[in-house]
Amino acid sequence: MVPSALFLPVGIGDSCGIRRRNQKRRRWPSLLALFAVLVIVGGPACGRPGPTRHLDKPLVIDSPMASVPSPAAGVPSAWFPGWWASTTRGWRVTGAKGNSVLESTVDGGHTWASAVPSLFSGKAANFSVIDDRHAFFTQLVPGAGQAATELWATDDGGAWQRRAMPPLPQSVFGLDFQTVTDGWVLVQAEGSHVPSLWRTQDGGRSWSKLAATGLDTRLQLEALRFVDAGLGFVSGREYRGGFSVTTGPSVLPFLARTVDGGSTWTRINLMPPPDVVFPASLDYIDGVRRLDAGEIAVDAPVYVGQPAPGNKFPPEKVLIWTSSDDGATWSSPVEAPSSTAQFGAYGRSRWWASGRDGVFTTVDGGVTWSGPFGADQHVVYVDFVNDSTGFGFSSPLGYGANDGSILRTDDAAQTWRPLT
Repeated sequence: MVPSALFLPVGIGDSCGIRRRNQKRRRWPSLLALFAVLVIVGGPACGRPGPTRHLDKPLVIDSPMASVPSPAAGVPSAWFPGWWASTTRGWRVTGAKGNSVLESTVDGGHTWASAVPSLFSGKAANFSVIDDRHAFFTQLVPGAGQAATELWATDDGGAWQRRAMPPLPQSVFGLDFQTVTDGWVLVQAEGSHVPSLWRTQDGGRSWSKLAATGLDTRLQLEALRFVDAGLGFVSGREYRGGFSVTTGPSVLPFLARTVDGGSTWTRINLMPPPDVVFPASLDYIDGVRRLDAGEIAVDAPVYVGQPAPGNKFPPEKVLIWTSSDDGATWSSPVEAPSSTAQFGAYGRSRWWASGRDGVFTTVDGGVTWSGPFGADQHVVYVDFVNDSTGFGFSSPLGYGANDGSILRTDDAAQTWRPLT
């Protein structure tokens, strides 16, 4: 997954990356919307750049459209500090805020090498992986006045170079690349109150602004994902009144869909399951992920019931919507087991849902679930690169905790081992 999620997934968390809310995540629009817009980095990574590098060429505001091949099915996770292109190649963020490092591995996490030192934020989100050698991420960097966002790219998986961004980039609400050249960014410029959508066809060296007709940027936009050069989605939540101190506002989850590369968009409202009424308290809505040809899924955790004795928050469960026609229509959601808040998938029916009780797995698209697994290791986020190998983030403090470790499984989540 990507992941997933908009300020450090497309603008959803604190200043960038994993969301915080004591021991759980939180992203409230309404009263906190203005604050969120100012600090959020919409996607995968925040940080201070390493040695100064010159841009390959000046920003250009014009670029023709072109067709590109379909991407791989996987989407990197949006919520823990690790991103994987394969069973061997991956990246992670280590260290505390102000002294963080982006590291790279080529042996599945046994050894790590520094890739980008001195990241500003110790978290990351807008991280778009193409393959073992190519990836992109954005990072928030402090400035004399307001903070700005930079785009970084790698062509060999190890060395990173700074690329261009649209003018005066302050916050990124979404980043996605389909190839090493074709990508999109939903970015808020300094002095603006709403984001705008831009496209690059030269790997982030120049950008052209899209009309994005029909995309309501006044709402809480939380993820940007493209399936191919034309088909793309923005996930979002619309505030509909009602507010809880523990679970936040009541919202309607929705998707915006484009079939022309982002020029025009159509809104699609997502329906609740029979035992849930919308608007409801949804912690976030993830980015869409492709499961198979024509098969797409999107997920969001919803609060249900009342808090258990001694627990501040009511239980959550992940809702998973699927589409078999490239997102034109969507099913009633599949419900993951209670106490799950994050979703991972590989293929049409092999899914995982993780939460404070451990990791649950299904091989039939959510009809039946087994687990939990890894409960004693506190696996709260998962990301799978095939039907058996995946990576998880473990934290005894629960969701949003800064401290923790990355784990690996090679038996579809039944057992986990920590990486060095």
